[in-house]
Amino acid sequence: MIDRTIAISTGSAPNVSDDHITVALPGCGNEGNHAAEAFTSYTDGRLSTNHFVLQIQLCQLQSEIYEIKFFGRAIPDQFSSYDHWVENMEERIRSTLNLSVSSINGAIPQWITNDAHQSQNLLHRPHPGSMVPSPASLLVATTSAISLINGYHKTIQTQRLAWTFAVVNNTFQAAIVLLYIFGNYASIIREASLENELLSALDTVMAILNLGSQRWPVIASTAMYVKDLPEIP
Repeated sequence: MIDRTIAISTGSAPNVSDDHITVALPGCGNEGNHAAEAFTSYTDGRLSTNHFVLQIQLCQLQSEIYEIKFFGRAIPDQFSSYDHWVENMEERIRSTLNLSVSSINGAIPQWITNDAHQSQNLLHRPHPGSMVPSPASLLVATTSAISLINGYHKTIQTQRLAWTFAVVNNTFQAAIVLLYIFGNYASIIREASLENELLSALDTVMAILNLGSQRWPVIASTAMYVKDLPEIP
């Protein structure tokens, strides 16, 4: 998981391929069971086995998206087309998000919801193979980036946060996605009435960076850089 997190954060290829990972996850290996069991196990913020497995599964999902979209990995043989693969990935992400939204008393931790939104953003945002995604993908990339930023704003305020680099880096990437989409496809964003949410999310990015800089002072330099980005013609 650490290998995948670092690779996605730094834009590099994973050092260990999925084919070389043969260790079985705890439980029966059924994704749905772990997701469902996570409903009742999260009561005091401690990491349960179910949450750990669910996060691993999201990390595997992100890894597949990342390698196919950014490193030319072939889609799995069971899918008839790229669009079929995207639909399957979207359904897997959506099932996780639906579970977290319908959970009771915060049964699904925010950081798992954040991982799901990041997966969705990786799936739909512009990438070297397609710098001009469909309007539908641009909207999903926008809404997932906004949700990710807002989710990280909740996460970074807790004193228990350990992955400051990952939070700040993923927030920065989400901000760049929003700036790119708004700078090139503003009409699509305005037609979907997302402009205010997008601009508000960019303000939230600054709040995240300012909070992060209190723990890691070097982040202050990133905050100054991001603050100037919207003013660049």
